Amino acid sequence: MQKLQDIAHLQVGFTLARNKATPSSLQSYSYQILSMNAFPSDGIQMISGHEGLYVCSEKISENYFIKKGDVVIRLRDPIGCIYVSKDEQKLLVSSLAVIVRIEKSKILGEYLAYYLNSSLAQSYFQTKIRGTTIPMIRVADIKQMPIPLPSLKKQSQMIALMQEGDREISFLNELIEQKRMLKHQFFKSLITKE
Repeated sequence: MQKLQDIAHLQVGFTLARNKATPSSLQSYSYQILSMNAFPSDGIQMISGHEGLYVCSEKISENYFIKKGDVVIRLRDPIGCIYVSKDEQKLLVSSLAVIVRIEKSKILGEYLAYYLNSSLAQSYFQTKIRGTTIPMIRVADIKQMPIPLPSLKKQSQMIALMQEGDREISFLNELIEQKRMLKHQFFKSLITKE
C-alpha cells in the first residue's frame, strides 16, 4: 500500500466565487464547467449533459481543466469519482472536486477510479468526512489515503473484469426499462379495450 500523494499529483479545483466576472469586469472568459451531477452513483464514466457555463474575469490555468487519464474526486458527500477516458471538451473543475493526475508507471487511472468508488475506499471516506450542513472530506485526508497497488498487469485484469460488470449492469438496466415500458403499454391496452 502507498499513500495516494506518493503515486499521484492532486490539484484542488478552481475557486469559482473568487474570480466570477461582473458587469464591471473589463474582460470576461467563458468556460464549460464540470457539474457535480456528472458523477455517477455507479461506475466511473462521467455522465454527459451536466456541463455548466462559468464566466470568469481572468484566464484560468490549464491545471484546473480535466485531461484524458485524470481521475476527478468529488469532495462533497456522496463522495465519488470519475475517470476521464477522453478529452472532455476542456471542462473546468471547481473547488468542490480534486483532479488526480497519476504516475502511470505505478497505477492505472481506471483502477484508481474503481478503487475510489469501491466500498473499501468509501468506508475510509466516511471516517474522514467533516461538517454537518455540508459534509465534505479534506484534501489532506485524500492525500493520506492508503491505496493497494497490485502489479500493473493485475490492475489491467481487474479493470477488464469491472468493465465487463459495468456492461452487464448497463444491459440489464436497459432490459428493465424496456420491460417497464412494455408493462405500461400492456396495461394501457387493457384499459382501452374496456
